[in-house]
Amino acid sequence: MFSFFKKKRDLSIYAPVDGEVIPLSFVPDPVFRDKLMGDGIAIIPTDGHFCAPINGKVILIAPTKHAIGLKAE
Repeated sequence: MFSFFKKKRDLSIYAPVDGEVIPLSFVPDPVFRDKLMGDGIAIIPTDGHFCAPINGKVILIAPTKHAIGLKAE
């Protein structure tokens, strides 16, 4: 009810890596494929550069290096 008075603001999240965007249903890891971590996309990187899409800290790098967890500030 009171959301009418809240100011709307735009939020942009940029891709952290250059590459091909694919749906999560194509990801071999069942945790991501079955959306247990929530909805999203996957990116098949074309180079070795990764930039944080938000201000925050890296809190997890999977042992297989196929997933990175970030915590926003």
